[in-house]
Amino acid sequence: MKDRLKELSISRDKLFTILKANHLLIQLEKIYHIITNSYYRFIKHKIQTKEMEFMTPEQVGVSDNTYIGNRKNPSKLLVVNNRFVFKKITGYNVCDCLNVKASLLDLEMVLKNRMYRNQSTAYHSDRVLQYCSNKYQIILDKSDIL
Repeated sequence: MKDRLKELSISRDKLFTILKANHLLIQLEKIYHIITNSYYRFIKHKIQTKEMEFMTPEQVGVSDNTYIGNRKNPSKLLVVNNRFVFKKITGYNVCDCLNVKASLLDLEMVLKNRMYRNQSTAYHSDRVLQYCSNKYQIILDKSDIL
C-alpha cells in the first residue's frame, strides 16, 4: 500500500481524509461499561477546583475509579492523587464491589497519610454515588475538606 500511495503522491493522513469523506472507514464499536449514574438524591457539589491555583502539596486531591480484572472476576481500583504532585498516590483501595465502605477505606488512607493537616484541602471526584453519600460527606466535613 505504501508504494501505491507514493505513486499517487498521497500521504497516509490524506488517504484517511479521503476515506472518511467517502464513508469508507470501518466504524469501530466502542466497548466500555457505563459506571457513573449522576441521577440520585445525594448532594452534588459544584466543581470549585477549576479556578484554583495550585500552590502547595495536598491542596487538591483528585479521585478516580477504574475497573481491573475481567468479567468473571471484576475488581474496582479507587485511587486518590495529589494534584500538586500529580503522580503521588495518597490513597487507594481495591475491592470487588461498588459500595460506600470501599470508598471510605480509600478516604481513610488519604486522611492518615496527610502531611499538611492544618491547611485547607479540596477534593475532586467524578461524583459517583459513593462520593456523594452522607457518610462520605460527613467525614469530609469533619476533616475540613472542601
